[in-house]
Amino acid sequence: MKSRPTSIHALVLIAATLVLIVAVLGVLVGSGWLHLPADRLVIDGIPIGEVANPGNCTGPGPYTCDDLAAAAEDALDARQPGHAPVIRATLHDPDYGNPALFPFGAPVMHGWQGVMVLTLSNGSQRAVGIFCGVGHCGVDVPTYPR
Repeated sequence: MKSRPTSIHALVLIAATLVLIVAVLGVLVGSGWLHLPADRLVIDGIPIGEVANPGNCTGPGPYTCDDLAAAAEDALDARQPGHAPVIRATLHDPDYGNPALFPFGAPVMHGWQGVMVLTLSNGSQRAVGIFCGVGHCGVDVPTYPR
């Protein structure tokens, strides 16, 4: 005759299951898989990383930061006519390491990518993706997960 589990056994099983769930969540959070989106800076749906080439701002090939900033401002003018004036432009690397946006790792892209962060006179910021392939650069807002 089999013995039936007692209520003590059931409580021990429930407690062990809860401990296991908390431990797994702790490992996931600690490893970076469960970051909250607020952990990292995202502007206009674009993950913003570190400043690219600090102190020596150059784009790929013959493009300067001024060239890329002007192209980004033109793209912002087209996307958001009548926006406040741009007072500063900063070239950043995309934050492909943001697990909230890229839980399975960075997307595979060819060429060079950057993000121009435009600070407007009203204090707001806008971001424009910069993509450079063979012989040319283009600006666009990439379709990252939102």
